[in-house]
Amino acid sequence: GSRFSAPELAGVMESLQLEFGLQYLTGTGYGLDVEEQTGLTIGLTKLKTAERFDKIWVWGKIFGTTKDYYVAFGVLDGQKEYPVKKFFWATDSYNFAELPKSEDSVAPAAQAVEGPFFGEPDRLLGISVEGLNLTELERLSATVRAIDQDTAVVPRGAFVLNDHNKLVPSFSFQGLSFDEATQLACYQHFRPPASVTRLRALATNEVEFHHNCLDPIEKDLPKGCWSVRVDKSMMYVNLRSLMWPGYVAFHLVGSSSFGGIYIGHGDRNGDLPFILP
Repeated sequence: GSRFSAPELAGVMESLQLEFGLQYLTGTGYGLDVEEQTGLTIGLTKLKTAERFDKIWVWGKIFGTTKDYYVAFGVLDGQKEYPVKKFFWATDSYNFAELPKSEDSVAPAAQAVEGPFFGEPDRLLGISVEGLNLTELERLSATVRAIDQDTAVVPRGAFVLNDHNKLVPSFSFQGLSFDEATQLACYQHFRPPASVTRLRALATNEVEFHHNCLDPIEKDLPKGCWSVRVDKSMMYVNLRSLMWPGYVAFHLVGSSSFGGIYIGHGDRNGDLPFILP
């Protein structure tokens, strides 16, 4: 399919504006140093040319005991209403390759593996599914897609369905007000909707739905799995996932700038439902 050109898609986490975006995401305690930023910018510029994407976005980093994994994505504009992300991975060479799709039969087993990643993509996990010996690369793919499904936060109104029922950036989006920016109800997941209400609305072509066509994060379970923090300057807001520690999103209040990144160990906080009040 053709490439999806969305200047506001992940806001400023586009590879060429990485440094700008990272200044709003430092609250996690993790970041990307200058060497990593340079490596990513060079590697992703090459990838963008090779894959003929208008834009490539930095998805994040998963720590490994030997080497860390860097993950990026481009967006394909296919025949469906919602664009499809194409993921890429690299280690410290920053030579990005496509992250294989995570097959439904393989994903649960690959994701169930415990312990740290090693940073060795061909390393066998010691598990076979349907005669296939799973590798760490399959685990990486399953983990990245699981995290992305639960996170990928964008402000409400940044995307709309057009007259052809295609999800496109809203060029009238000027950002959330300060009050809106502090409310979970004003953020959504950039992914095909999973909620029945939204799928039904898509089928009936309701006009109101065109501006509210993504799943709101406030409905995520367990309740309380997101934390909202306002910066001291009152200029931007951070949202952190307590389900996937290491994911943080930001929105610059009253502007079309927003973004998110995951920098962590690939661990889901399975104890969260028991910890939350």
